[in-house]
Amino acid sequence: MESDPHLVLDKTLAGLQLPDLISVSIDIELEEVLHQLQKLKIGALGVVENEKLVGIFSERDFLIRIVGKVEDWRHQKIGDYMTHPPFFLNSESILKEAIALMIRRDFRHIPIQIAGENKWKIISAKDILKVLIEQFPESLNKYGIKTSWNVMELDSFGENFSFDEPASESRLTANLFLHPLRRAIFRNPIIVDEKEDIQDVLQQMQASRQGAAVVTKFRTQVTGIITERDFIFQVFDKMDKGESLPVKNFMTPNPHTLLSRHFICYAINNMFKFNYRNTIIVDEDKLPVACVTLMDLLKVITWNIIMDA
Repeated sequence: MESDPHLVLDKTLAGLQLPDLISVSIDIELEEVLHQLQKLKIGALGVVENEKLVGIFSERDFLIRIVGKVEDWRHQKIGDYMTHPPFFLNSESILKEAIALMIRRDFRHIPIQIAGENKWKIISAKDILKVLIEQFPESLNKYGIKTSWNVMELDSFGENFSFDEPASESRLTANLFLHPLRRAIFRNPIIVDEKEDIQDVLQQMQASRQGAAVVTKFRTQVTGIITERDFIFQVFDKMDKGESLPVKNFMTPNPHTLLSRHFICYAINNMFKFNYRNTIIVDEDKLPVACVTLMDLLKVITWNIIMDA
């Protein structure tokens, strides 16, 4: 842990352990891009032409822009649908700059060029959150994960949740992780019935540009969640057959839920422990009210820090 955790924000990206940016040719077909994302289990690919990075393409692009919208999409070239030119940073840029670009542009992945070389890394919202929480291991370990809870057993004066809003801070401190989750709710969730056709669910996610939908029984009881990654790994390969496929066949069943009053640190600990990127927020009757993402949590934790920079 840093002697002053806030100093990590001035650390250069070259000093972080970041994955290499995996790239594909600008002429590759989207069907092969899908297979690459499935095989490598990554959220974004670089696109190169003549050994130069000219674009970036993500699993969100597949969900929002391609499937169901582009005719004969499997045989289209990635170069026609990539984000071009890509926003990127140099490895000598500092972490604070990466956070600012990410939250202001709503990017989940940013390519990082190694200074003086034609080599690339990539940084994600999850990578950044990991660096931030590593500065406070004792504080976050104190609260741990929360996979079950009972409203009647919660002590409003204890460590389960907060009625109060911690003061906004412009420094990186452990208190930032004790904000209630309601501060990370920025949009209404997509709520679907488990019997709805997967095509209809896709259209709702595309219309709202959201990467997840809460699956329910009778639109009340939460029974699952369907995410863009589920579409990448399970759905897109089966959608061309013209069958009616209920979302229940593809959802992740029985997802963890939290209250809007629970601390942010519970959502973060759950997400890193169980490797998911969305947390369903419910009310005291366990009816769904929101779906909070890793990006939402990053925004809440860093917004005042970046705005005051």
